[in-house]
Amino acid sequence: MALIEKNISMENNEDPIEATVLEIVREIKERYKDLHVSYFSNQYYDDDDDMVIKNYEIWYNNIQLAQNNEFIQYILELKKKYLHSPETESICINCNRERIADLDNPYFSSIRARIFKRTELNLNQMISENFKKNICEEVLGIVGSEREHFTSKFAEFKKEYYLNYDSDYMKYMAEVSEKAVEIKSIFPDFIAEIRKFLKDHGIVLLAKESGNTPHEKVDGFAGFVSNSEIPTIVIYYKRGQLRRSFFTIAHEVYHLLYDDNEHLANRFAGLMLVGNYFEDKDVSNPDELLKQGYLELNISMDCIVNSLYDLGKIGKDIRSKLFRRGHLSNLIKETEGFDRDEDENFVRESLGLSDE
Repeated sequence: MALIEKNISMENNEDPIEATVLEIVREIKERYKDLHVSYFSNQYYDDDDDMVIKNYEIWYNNIQLAQNNEFIQYILELKKKYLHSPETESICINCNRERIADLDNPYFSSIRARIFKRTELNLNQMISENFKKNICEEVLGIVGSEREHFTSKFAEFKKEYYLNYDSDYMKYMAEVSEKAVEIKSIFPDFIAEIRKFLKDHGIVLLAKESGNTPHEKVDGFAGFVSNSEIPTIVIYYKRGQLRRSFFTIAHEVYHLLYDDNEHLANRFAGLMLVGNYFEDKDVSNPDELLKQGYLELNISMDCIVNSLYDLGKIGKDIRSKLFRRGHLSNLIKETEGFDRDEDENFVRESLGLSDE
């Protein structure tokens, strides 16, 4: 039976499991008054769209505190106190989410994989401890003596864009969208120097050409290297599809800042890349608008189409027509002023890739 995760808003406060989660959140907030704590609920469905199980996760956003032995012990005590029955524990086991679970892996913590939908393989099963160790060594080699810079800058970045999920999913989605657009407004040219942008906000970028090993089949993933301290994004780029790297990076930025919600990560990534660009644009001729956006935004056609849809500028029917086979590729060929070699050089320079 295939399970499909669907994020939902929680409206039924009579759920006994949700009541348990709320009680845990209340206790954490009471003891650590400055700690931002929130929780999510996911429902898992089978192929017939019948609900299988509801899963709750508690989140907190203080990296330093999550390294604290006293806090770790406190979380364990809460789990013992509230997760007393097998039924409750099976649903609430992920309440140790965020950094606590990451401490089990000294090399590369909390790898959050972006697996293609067509595969059921889990990245954690595909990669070896040696792979994770190599990633860690590479990151530490880049960071060098600037470790404090990365940890402090990311803490500032996360605090600046912090959002508290208060069980209203639609409200949270709107706030996520606003934060994404805000980043583009404050840093309108970040795409031109995306590696620098990430470093300025405490994030290490590893960009590697896609190969044939299993983990290189994904577009990218994000996690915290070396005892959960150094935010890291790893991307695998493909020749001829370099622009997609920008979307992958923005997608992983969401995961580092917020959570594992794929739908919101995609929405955030697109809006972080387009910002308010389409706010006053005429959408009566989508093809011409796409060509204009492709030339000026330096992002993929797919990203532009999906962002227009997320912004409510086009409907499902138009989006389906734009995604019909070969259409977007033809639009790129028809885009006047677009030079593929110049475009590739632009992206490579932004990613900090060495000349070949």
